[in-house]
Amino acid sequence: MNMGYNRIALKPVGEVGWKGQATLPVCVRSRMNWEARVLLHTDAGIMAAPFRFDTFSSSSSE
Repeated sequence: MNMGYNRIALKPVGEVGWKGQATLPVCVRSRMNWEARVLLHTDAGIMAAPFRFDTFSSSSSE
């Protein structure tokens, strides 16, 4: 199920980290597969790094 775009600007944390905060939309399923894709804009072009994860409903029997 395509849940649309959720674009978050990341901010630097210290010298080696980045952070941002987002709220994921509610899904009617008890389990949802997600992919967060971090885009890095460089002089050579845009680089993408996908991060895949699952969320589970607290009322799920899984």
